[in-house]
Amino acid sequence: MEFKFKLIAVAALALMVGTVFAAPLLIAPTNIQPFPPVPEGPKADFSINAVYANFNPVNWQYTRTNYDFSGNPSVATYQAINITYNVVLNITNLSNQAATVYEFSFGAAQDINVQKSSILGGTIYTYGTNNTSSAFPYWYFGGLVSGVYLNNKWVNATWMPNTYTDDNGISTLVPYPDCLYLFTQANYCGGIMGGPLTPDNIRAYSEDHTINGTVPALPENARDTGISFDGVPITEYYDLNGTPLITEMYINGAWVDVTGKVNVDNPQPMTTIANPLVNDVLTVGAQPYENMNSSLGTVTALPTWGDWNVGRGYSWLPWDWSQKGFNNTWAPHESRLIMFNNTEMFIIDPAGSAPSAGLTALESGNITLYSSVSNYINNEPVNGTFYNTVSTATQVTQLQLDENQNGYVYNAILTGNQTFQPGNSNIEVTVAPRTTT
Repeated sequence: MEFKFKLIAVAALALMVGTVFAAPLLIAPTNIQPFPPVPEGPKADFSINAVYANFNPVNWQYTRTNYDFSGNPSVATYQAINITYNVVLNITNLSNQAATVYEFSFGAAQDINVQKSSILGGTIYTYGTNNTSSAFPYWYFGGLVSGVYLNNKWVNATWMPNTYTDDNGISTLVPYPDCLYLFTQANYCGGIMGGPLTPDNIRAYSEDHTINGTVPALPENARDTGISFDGVPITEYYDLNGTPLITEMYINGAWVDVTGKVNVDNPQPMTTIANPLVNDVLTVGAQPYENMNSSLGTVTALPTWGDWNVGRGYSWLPWDWSQKGFNNTWAPHESRLIMFNNTEMFIIDPAGSAPSAGLTALESGNITLYSSVSNYINNEPVNGTFYNTVSTATQVTQLQLDENQNGYVYNAILTGNQTFQPGNSNIEVTVAPRTTT
C-alpha cells in the first residue's frame, strides 16, 4: 500500500540543503476545509455513431472598405471560402433508465488523437505550426483535483496564505472556497491572459525543470496566516502542437514545477485536434449543477482556469428548445438521429486564414470526425446532497468521403431513394422516402 501523507501542517520542517526537489514531510493540520463532497450516482451509458456527413466548400471573394486616419476610404478584396456541412449522429441510450442530454458536439479535422495522459484533461486545436513569437504561444489547463502521487507518495491537501479584500481601508478575510480564485489570477503579456506563469517562465522552466523545482518551506505561523484545504491545484502547459511542457503544482503558497514527478489513479483524456476543418457544439439543456458559493448551499465544484473552451464552434443555447418541440430526454434504449447543419465562413486576410490543411484532407477524401454526447440522470440535489450522474460518450472515426456535385459525402444510412426529414426542432431528423415533384 502506498504511504499517504498530508501536504500541509501546523509547523514547517526544513528542507535538506542541496535537495532540488524534496517531498515535504509535514503534520496534517486541524480544521482542514473538505474537498467538495460529490458522491457518484447512477449513470446512463450512451453510444454515438456518425452515419452521415456532407461538407461543401465554396470559394468566393470578400470585399471590405477600409478607412485611413484621415477618413479616406479604400476597397480591399480578399479570397474567402464558405464550408457548409451536414453531420448526422445516431445517438442511443443503452441503459435501462431515462437520461437527459444537455450537449452534443462534433469536430472534423485532418487528424484527431485522444489519449488518457493528462491529470486534468482538455482539448487542444493545432494548426501545424508552433509560433513562439505570439504573446502567449501555449495552451494551459488548471484546476483542483482530490489528490496526486508526488514522487510516488500520496498528496491530497494544500496550504495557502490568507487573502483579503480592501474596502475603504477595511480589510476583510476572503472565505473558503472564494479564496481559491487566487489560483486563477493570471499574468498578462500584451493583453493576453497567461495563467500562473509568464511566457518567459514557461520558456525557462520547460528547458530546465530544476529552476522552479524546490518546494518552499511552510511558514512557521502557517496556522495563523493561511488556510488548509483538501485537494491539489494543478496547471498543465502544452505547446501549440499539443506537446506537454510543464506541470505545475501549488505547494505551500507557491507554484512548483513537478513535471514528471506527479501522476493520478485516473488519467483524463487529452484530445488533440490537428488542422481542424469545422466544429460545432449544440447545447440543448441546463449544464450540470455546480455551486462554488458556500452561502448558497453545499459546494460541489471548485474553480478552473485556462483554455477549457478554446476552439469551440457555435453554441446554440436552449432557451427556446421546448417551444421548438425538442425533447432532450432519451428513454431507455431509445435511438435518435441528430443533425448538425451550418455554414462556417473563412476570410483569407492578414487577420486569419482558411483551414488549408483541413481542406487538403477533405479534398483527399479522408477526414477524421470526433463526436460526443453528454447527459445526466438527475441535475438537482437530493435531500441536500448532489450526486454526480453525468456521463459522456465519444467517438473518433476516420471517414472515407466520396466527391459529388454537393461536395464531399460520407453515407452509411441512406439508400438512393431516401432522405432526411427534419422534425419540429430542426436538429432531430428521421429517414424518409425521397419525394419527387
